[in-house]
Amino acid sequence: MKHMKGLFLLAVSLTVMAFALGKRGASFDVSAIATSTTDEQQPDILGIKIGMSVAEVRPLLRARHLDQYAERKSQIAYTDSRLAQQSIPGEFVSLMSTYAQTASPVVEQIVVSMSPIPGAEQVARVSRYINVRSKESYFSLARLKESLISKNGQPSAYRPQSGQDEVIWRYNAPPTRLNDNDLFAECIVESEGDAQNIFRQWATESVAPYNYVLRVGGLYAQRPGFWQKLNNDCGGIYLLSDIIIVNQAVPADQQLVRGYTLTLSGNALAMEAKKRVDATIAADKQARDKANLERAKSRIPDD
Repeated sequence: MKHMKGLFLLAVSLTVMAFALGKRGASFDVSAIATSTTDEQQPDILGIKIGMSVAEVRPLLRARHLDQYAERKSQIAYTDSRLAQQSIPGEFVSLMSTYAQTASPVVEQIVVSMSPIPGAEQVARVSRYINVRSKESYFSLARLKESLISKNGQPSAYRPQSGQDEVIWRYNAPPTRLNDNDLFAECIVESEGDAQNIFRQWATESVAPYNYVLRVGGLYAQRPGFWQKLNNDCGGIYLLSDIIIVNQAVPADQQLVRGYTLTLSGNALAMEAKKRVDATIAADKQARDKANLERAKSRIPDD
């Protein structure tokens, strides 16, 4: 396996509406990576798997006993033929999260993005963000890599950067024609925003709700070839690992980590959910256009 020197931190961007207080989390234990349940075809982050329901995710998030727990609901919205904004009745849980405040020795945040299907939401993406505030609590890069490989197997693709690497694992994914660089460029849909500011944005509701499935759909609208490539080469589940190393100049076995992000993305599930959303919007548009036409006809005077 290619030597992993380090990885950049993926900024996590999501928004949440309401929060409730909980107990502060304990100090970080890297062994938690390897102890959560998984198998070769169904990876997880702390037991949270792609396709889980809201009811299955809630106890797993609350079990972390972090400072805050939050959920945010949304509605499917679109612009109709008259350029008016319309919302389809029925709320869905868009985001779920638990969060340790920045005053904690270890800042931990777990964010789950659900598919936008009211009453039938499923996990489409889950991210775990760790940032160690105290130098005394920095932990071994070698131990972290050992836990990741022990749990997830050998990585599927690498993209070396200047002094760092990016690493992904692919599960239940079709054979691909893409090289490692293209896999990162085409198959990993990054979140938006700055992870350091997420909680303030959630608490003040200053940022519109983020949803991974709808984010993928937005990229599809901007890049017509993206959806076909995503469908042909990027289906399945992707796990992305990004690690912050504080002393890259020393030998690898002495390097220390102050934070990382693990992001598990259900590309195949997201694509199927987006098709359902598109069909729902199309049906609602058709019904509205028909109603508008009938109203217009009723206003035409008889000869």
